[in-house]
Amino acid sequence: MRLIEAVVLLLAVVTIADSTQSELYLEEAINLIQCDCPEAAMEKLDLAIELDPEFSDVFAYRGSLFAKMGEMEMAFSDFNHALELSPSDPDILYLRALVYASTGRYSDAVTELTTVIQLAPNSSSAFSARGSANEYLGNHEEAISDLTRAISLNPEVAKYYHNLGMAYFEINLADCIINFTLAIERDPEYFESYYNRGVARFKMQDYLHAIEDFNIAVSLRAEMANTYYYRGMAYGFLNDFNTALEDISTAIELDPDEHSYYFDRGYAYELTHQIELALNDYDTAISLNPEFAPAYFYKGMVHRDMEHWEMAATAFRKAAEAAPEDARYHYVCGEAESELGNLQQAEIDFQRAYELRPDFRPSTSR
Repeated sequence: MRLIEAVVLLLAVVTIADSTQSELYLEEAINLIQCDCPEAAMEKLDLAIELDPEFSDVFAYRGSLFAKMGEMEMAFSDFNHALELSPSDPDILYLRALVYASTGRYSDAVTELTTVIQLAPNSSSAFSARGSANEYLGNHEEAISDLTRAISLNPEVAKYYHNLGMAYFEINLADCIINFTLAIERDPEYFESYYNRGVARFKMQDYLHAIEDFNIAVSLRAEMANTYYYRGMAYGFLNDFNTALEDISTAIELDPDEHSYYFDRGYAYELTHQIELALNDYDTAISLNPEFAPAYFYKGMVHRDMEHWEMAATAFRKAAEAAPEDARYHYVCGEAESELGNLQQAEIDFQRAYELRPDFRPSTSR
């Protein structure tokens, strides 16, 4: 018999005060939320409110559940009612702050969590949540300060180290890796820390160790396309193009709408002299993102190498239109137009390239 079924049976034979029974319903609801059973959890919360309409915590948790289900108007109605019953309750404010953050209202989350911290200055979870919200806002120093404080208050929570690692991502990749490692030491199955440590190592060009992290990440969660993509890219930089193609192809199977996967697989095909497959992937990348200039450029370069100057010129022109501030695209337009004998247009293209990048202008010698 399941624990919840046992509790319900017990309630049928034991007389319990309404408030205690409401607390039991709330506890059951929280467990059901953690088990991803929102409808069953909602039933328990409704029962708790029916038994005790002054139980503010129940309204707060129901507000969180409404938010998870996308019912934002109902969510904030419940939060407002909860705070009417228990003004300035830090737990209710904390739950509402998490909803703000989950819907992208990070400034509101920071404001709310600052109030929570004033009311409960030793709340490690509040410092951690405010640190993460600050990180999303690009306030890296504030994020690091908050997450460091969260760790000092509770040094055994893996998530705090992971979030601190994310806060260091744009500042110091070495510190970033250190904190992901500390998170993994506390939770050896922390997928996000393996994945993000792999990305950090990839950015530091430590491809072998990045692959090790991605291998573990894949073993923990096999359905995330980006893990295969980064692992494939790491193999590519190690000149193992066949394995790179396998991984990026898996990424495409898992997420067939991501244009960058096709672009990078196209380049791997190009490096392995599979030209038609490369062109097909560049075209697919373009169809998914018509403003993605690099795909036009690389497609043009393939045609240039084959001296298909009209097709090269067309592709380069599209690249220049998509990214008009990139001098390279204007320059290769000029080269292609020169080969086609369109010297006036070629001069226009070269001049535009020189305006953007004076160093592209050929040096003159006397």
